[in-house]
Amino acid sequence: MSYIYLESQDIIKMTGTRFYKRGLDYYNKGRVNQLSYNSSIQSWSATVKGAENYQVRIFVFEDDDLEATCHCPAYETHYTCKHIAAVLLAISQPNTQKQDPVEKRTDTDPFPLRMIEAFSPHNAKKTKADTPLLIHYHIKETKQPVGQDLLYNVSLKAGESNVYIIKDIKQFIESVIDQNDYSITQNLHYHPSQHVINNVDLQLIRLLQEAIVHAHLYGGEYTTYSKRDILIPPFLIDSFLDSVQYQSFDLTKEDGTVWSSITLQSESPQIPIRINESDNRDFEIDFSDLFDYQFLTHYHYLVDQNHFYKLSNEQSQSLKQIRDILPYRQKKSYQIGRHNMTQFLSFVTPKLETLGELTYSDAASRAILSDELQVELYIEENKQALTASVDFVYGDKRFGPNQTRSGSDAVVKRDISTENALIDRLKSAGFKWIHGRFHLFQVEAIYTFVHDVLPGLMNDCTVYLSESVENLQLDQEPTLKSSVSVNNETGMLSIDFDIDGISHDEVDELLKALIEKQQFYRTKKGPLIKLDDDSFEQFKELADRVKLKKQDIERNQLTLHGARSLEVNQVLTDQTEYTEAFSQLVEDIQQPEHVNYALPKSLNAELRDYQMTGYQWFNVLAKYNLGGILADEMGLGKTVQAISFILSEKQKENHLPALIVAPASLTFNWKKEFEKFAPTLSTDVISGSKNERRKKLSQDPLPDVWITSYPSLRQDIELYQNQLFDQFILDEAQVIKNHLTQTAKATRKITAKQRFALSGTPIENRLDELWSIFETISPGFLGPKQAFIKEDINDVKLRTRPFILRRLKTDVLPDLPERIEFEQYAELTKEQKQLYIGYLNRIEQQINEVIESDQFEKGKLEILAGLTRLRQICCHPSLFVENYEGESGKLNLLMTMIDQLREQNRRVLIFSQFSSMLQIIDQQLKDDHISSFYLDGQTPSEKRVQMAEAFNSGEKEIFLISLKAGGTGLNLTGADTVILFDLWWNPAVEAQAAGRAHRIGQQNKVEVIRLITEGTIEEKIFNLQQKKRELVDEILEPGETLLSSLSKDELKELIQLNIDE
Repeated sequence: MSYIYLESQDIIKMTGTRFYKRGLDYYNKGRVNQLSYNSSIQSWSATVKGAENYQVRIFVFEDDDLEATCHCPAYETHYTCKHIAAVLLAISQPNTQKQDPVEKRTDTDPFPLRMIEAFSPHNAKKTKADTPLLIHYHIKETKQPVGQDLLYNVSLKAGESNVYIIKDIKQFIESVIDQNDYSITQNLHYHPSQHVINNVDLQLIRLLQEAIVHAHLYGGEYTTYSKRDILIPPFLIDSFLDSVQYQSFDLTKEDGTVWSSITLQSESPQIPIRINESDNRDFEIDFSDLFDYQFLTHYHYLVDQNHFYKLSNEQSQSLKQIRDILPYRQKKSYQIGRHNMTQFLSFVTPKLETLGELTYSDAASRAILSDELQVELYIEENKQALTASVDFVYGDKRFGPNQTRSGSDAVVKRDISTENALIDRLKSAGFKWIHGRFHLFQVEAIYTFVHDVLPGLMNDCTVYLSESVENLQLDQEPTLKSSVSVNNETGMLSIDFDIDGISHDEVDELLKALIEKQQFYRTKKGPLIKLDDDSFEQFKELADRVKLKKQDIERNQLTLHGARSLEVNQVLTDQTEYTEAFSQLVEDIQQPEHVNYALPKSLNAELRDYQMTGYQWFNVLAKYNLGGILADEMGLGKTVQAISFILSEKQKENHLPALIVAPASLTFNWKKEFEKFAPTLSTDVISGSKNERRKKLSQDPLPDVWITSYPSLRQDIELYQNQLFDQFILDEAQVIKNHLTQTAKATRKITAKQRFALSGTPIENRLDELWSIFETISPGFLGPKQAFIKEDINDVKLRTRPFILRRLKTDVLPDLPERIEFEQYAELTKEQKQLYIGYLNRIEQQINEVIESDQFEKGKLEILAGLTRLRQICCHPSLFVENYEGESGKLNLLMTMIDQLREQNRRVLIFSQFSSMLQIIDQQLKDDHISSFYLDGQTPSEKRVQMAEAFNSGEKEIFLISLKAGGTGLNLTGADTVILFDLWWNPAVEAQAAGRAHRIGQQNKVEVIRLITEGTIEEKIFNLQQKKRELVDEILEPGETLLSSLSKDELKELIQLNIDE
């Protein structure tokens, strides 16, 4: 390394402008000598000639950071200097001549080598300053032009044996600080290398430098314009006096007296201030001793000759006020009229007592009433507000809060500070001074005053309370107690409340106040109760959870739905008693798998372990007349679990019929299942014409189980309303997800002891759908709909979990053959592509118009119709285009797949949402001499069951099924392949379709194949399906209706063209 690249700004940053300029002068004058570089320790060294030769070291680190040292006095103060600046300038030059006194290779680390360099003898100073420099401080007291306040100016003298005036005090101080030479006289010079200044003088010089900087920055009244002296600002006076008292100085006072020593006193002088009674019964105050002291207003000192007494801010302020009032002090004693003496004693003497010692003549002492203050406080209630009157009593004399005279010529020495403190306590409590009295209005402030402030006042004052105010105080803190029981007949909970310290007939009103979130409750006897007390927190939490209203509380009792038992058990923990029946209810609901209800002997089925748990769950909820949703994944046998439960209930005496409501396509399937698993029970499907259904409903004897469809129930609801049922089962309960439909309303009119729902997808979109199902099976459990749908999803999950039994095949049937899902992509034919692009452009224009007109929500149905056209083109344009003679890429793909599957002896279910598409496929199969079953919404229920049984028995290879008509209720385990010809908006419907084959009884793995037309809306729908699962995933399973939740951007994304034109 021959040099270091440094710009002038780099050096200025290290040394500062002042040292840089002086270092540049040294460098230009050639004062940098013996410059060398030690590569082993990466260090430059040089000698700089100044007052003496100074050794400089520059260390270079790996990141090009620099560290510099010098042995001059300036470096000891500033950690940089002009010598370092000079060396930095030298090594930054390209033509730097350097020596390398150390071998480049060494086995010693850099750090020890630097230590050797640092402590080597040649590093020591060759000369040492040893001549003391004497400094004398001349302090002059000067009066300011404005305000006539006294301040101190300081000038200096310096020398060796004799001292001489420093003509430029600022330049001298700067030279001392920077270790530069300074000419004191023509023949006497200050040389840092020769002269020693003691530490106290150095401390004072730095202090004077601070005064210079302050004057330069702030200017103002603490600035002097003389080169010889410096004005001491107030913030430095204490430090200055503390240091200068031990040095050589003289202090010239304003009156010309000179002091060469001072004493600093930490305590104030006890200055006598005398009060006398004059002959005319007035009073006189004598300030003669106080006025003998000199007051330095700005410095907060009281001075007696050369004795300095430091004053507190309060003392200084009092003295300043006296001086401002009596600036010229024409006399030393002043007359005080007897009528003003009470005020003088009250307001002035407390201040004077901080300055000195007040003494009273015997006559004055006899004339002044000095009794101790007694405070009398009168508090009463008026129109639900408090009023307070205060008397300050001294002997037989009384004063109000704003009263300054006693009403007589008596002179009273009042304790104003104590009086004011009492008034401040009232004001802090919220009292307002109105028309001669204190008033407190706010209920919260009244409560706080009575309970927190008043006890303290009663210790310090004589307090008189009216009877109504006394009644505001509680004898004991209120404690809310509760007792929880359950009615096994109705399944309802009863919670009885009691509150210690409150009459029994007032508990209702206090609880209602809590429900209304009031902050306080006033009992009839008077006590004011704060309702945010910890004792009430659990009740308030319960009220928030179950959305209590005032009318829910009656006779100190709350009645809740039994399904809220877990929440009650969780919230009401303190001061709560539970009946044995309630505790058993909580235990049963939390752990239904631990309950042991025996299976009916006549049950013609062997239940798996998880189905046995479902059977126990049914019985536990039925015991307490609580409803629930059996939400097992499709294919896990929800029907047999429900039948097992109904059969067990029918074994009891005096039983009533059970009512099963299912989609019309499943009613006969239910009948078949009852005949298979519970042949001892009589069943009847309520179907046929209106008259036929009426006859069946009035037959005698009644069958054990009635089975009807949702449409029939809706039409016949008046025929059911007089009939009481033991069990009411809703199959595929998502049918009533819209609580406003007539079907949903009809289900809520059925009277039954036990209500259950079966559904693989109990919610498909929003929480109001879950609410609708529960409102039928557990009326009131979830509370008002509008409040429920705003609840946090995690709260909903916790509340409904015990009443929704959900198991997945992967969890309970590890031996069930796997289900493999994958996609097959088809291409549009040339004719399809032309139609698709034409309709796509038209729909894109329609969507843009709807969005721009701000009618997005209203226009969704029209948009859906357009999107459906695009999907139909993907399936087969002839679905709506008359005389279309072209082909369908997807149909061609399907027929190819069918040929391959038949060769593998596969048995196939083909689903489509378009019945007309199934008809096209059916015709294509017939043309190829392939027989198949066909099922759509027009297929009678009995025929559905017959075809399913025939297919499972091995008849025919292919089953064409309408997605909506056959997506539920069919057991088609004879199939091992499911083809979804077109995608549905709702992925849950597709999952149901796949579940027709992948269910209990299936021995083979099941392949689910989605046919998707590449680059079209179908591909976009599939991608959206993967994203839109959040809500139902949180509670049960995917099931969101995509279209209802599509945003504008997502709609635009759906119609983006991803195919080659």
